[in-house]
Amino acid sequence: MINFSKEEILTALLQTIPYPEQLNHFDFSESDAIRFSWRGDRFRLNISGNAEKVNDIFLEGSNDAILLGTLVSRQLYKNSFGKT
Repeated sequence: MINFSKEEILTALLQTIPYPEQLNHFDFSESDAIRFSWRGDRFRLNISGNAEKVNDIFLEGSNDAILLGTLVSRQLYKNSFGKT
């Protein structure tokens, strides 16, 4: 599994997520992930491109987190290797 920088993760997120202007409350304090809010939901996106939904103190693999992780991962590989 390839690990990306937080900057690469954030760039891919901004390139793929609909309504990026609704992203807020970024938290870069974890060494291997960023957390953010989008349209009222909280997410954690790690440096491998995997996403989880933050539910209080628990992380869950919800459908929207799976979709978000897949979109960001595809964009990361496209940005890195020029493939779709």
